[in-house]
Amino acid sequence: MKLVKRLWWIFGPLVIAAGILFSLLAFTNSDVRYSDKVLNKAASSLETRVFKGRALKKAAFQNKEKRYVPFMGSSELTRFDSFHPSVLADKYKRDYTPFLLGYMGTQSLTQYSAMQPIQDDIAGKKVVFSISPQWFDPKGQNKAAFQTFYSKIQGIYFLKNATDSAEDRYAAQRYLDMGIQDDELFRQVAKGHPLSDKQKRKVSFDLGILSNEDLLFSRFDLKDNYKKKIIPMEKPLPDTYNYEELDQIATDQAKKNTTNNDLGIKNSFYNERLRANVGRLKGAQAHFDYTRSKEYNDFQLVLDEFAKQKVEVLFVIPPINQKWIDYTGLSPKMYQDTVKKIKHQLTEQGFNNIADLSNESDKPYYMQDTIHIGWRGWLDLDRYINPFLSKKYIKPGYKIDNDQFLSKDWAMLEPDKIGQSTLNTEN
Repeated sequence: MKLVKRLWWIFGPLVIAAGILFSLLAFTNSDVRYSDKVLNKAASSLETRVFKGRALKKAAFQNKEKRYVPFMGSSELTRFDSFHPSVLADKYKRDYTPFLLGYMGTQSLTQYSAMQPIQDDIAGKKVVFSISPQWFDPKGQNKAAFQTFYSKIQGIYFLKNATDSAEDRYAAQRYLDMGIQDDELFRQVAKGHPLSDKQKRKVSFDLGILSNEDLLFSRFDLKDNYKKKIIPMEKPLPDTYNYEELDQIATDQAKKNTTNNDLGIKNSFYNERLRANVGRLKGAQAHFDYTRSKEYNDFQLVLDEFAKQKVEVLFVIPPINQKWIDYTGLSPKMYQDTVKKIKHQLTEQGFNNIADLSNESDKPYYMQDTIHIGWRGWLDLDRYINPFLSKKYIKPGYKIDNDQFLSKDWAMLEPDKIGQSTLNTEN
């Protein structure tokens, strides 16, 4: 008896704590509301856990008092300056607030996976989606990057909704390619066998636990980029929006921040990322090819998801710094062929809202570094974003063709042959 009491005093508190935690995770009220302050911080925090989770995004996209719009892409969204979409929207009291969902390493497959928990929350709404041609590297999505931004809650939502469709079979296989854990159910879907009722009940239970964990912990210690970056960067801007005046301010800011190199690159980026290696990068990208990649198939998953949810999307295709193109030997034709192929995949299926900035490569102070727009580039892009988001939502009429655009032939098709051959649509 004494031994039992002694063990209880040692382990009893742990048992009680575990029980309390389980109760919290199993029975937390899913209707918990986030404050406006928390949602505003989350929108510009660029926290990985916000991207990986659901609760904060759901609360923002369902918010009735403030309109949060998903801005999806990759590392360009982290390039804050006075003309960043978040800064301009706040300064000029736009009726939307960008909710930033992009980091270095997020590509089509990561964005598709992150959309799984919020399908209902973005349905019938607008999204701004930035496509980087650099995603379309022959190797496609980097496995380590995918694992960084993947969460079980994303995978469970996918499994819960999976059917015996070409896109779900393809997506399940891509999850497996990325080396996710607990892959038995994904193998089943990849073979064309949806989950049984028993499996769905188990998935629903796991989803409840994970959702409550996300609900409880996602709000804490968010980066306050709104206070630290957005508000300070508004100060140089005039109170009334005037494009010519803003363009001059952008030019002046860029001049002050690109003084230590001949490539038109921001001083801090050049010092931290290029100075030590710039010599060996001369001519180093002459062999790069973005025209043939599995990324085109992954991108089709994103388009298929947008079509299912009837999301009206503005697609942004950014340029590459022309001075960097010249220095590294990157082929301008190859880049434009990549843009041609991306745009064909979009327009053939009814995605016609495209901000194609690919021909702006040589505009002074358009780019902040090698591949990311900034200053005058952000300001120019605003002339696409603001009108698109200011207009009333129009229900799109997309014509999805997964037989073509999920095929290996499409992924490997040379852009010069678009429209000249019949694709083999077997995957």
